[in-house]
Amino acid sequence: MLLMLFECYYVGFGQFIAAFAPNELFASLLVPSFFTFVVAFCGVVVPYVALPHFWQSWMYWLTPFHYLLEGFLGVATHNIPIDCVEREEARFSPPPGQTCEQYAGSYAKQSGGYVREAGNGLCAFCQYSVGDEFVSDEYSNFIPNT
Repeated sequence: MLLMLFECYYVGFGQFIAAFAPNELFASLLVPSFFTFVVAFCGVVVPYVALPHFWQSWMYWLTPFHYLLEGFLGVATHNIPIDCVEREEARFSPPPGQTCEQYAGSYAKQSGGYVREAGNGLCAFCQYSVGDEFVSDEYSNFIPNT
């Protein structure tokens, strides 16, 4: 449904430019100029928090590309397990006499993510265990507090 709405949008967008332009050459020059606005303010090229307030207040919410990408991201990451690579993990030593799970397991359950034994007496914490945690964390940075 979302994809069909986006297709209707960009077909209508192209028809608007074709009606506005005096000839095909000028229309072909206008398409990238107008479409740059659609892509630049959707939250991918420039995150919501980095946009100036003027553009945050209307262009971010107006561009349909924002909603299309939001829908795709939600479907693509739902219940997908995440395994952090070594450089993405936080490493720490547990207190003497405690395992990594005893020391930080409750924190990982509360905040999301997972804790594992990393060897040499160290623990490794990954802040995400499934894609849903990643998406909710990423979009919490983009969506303003209401």
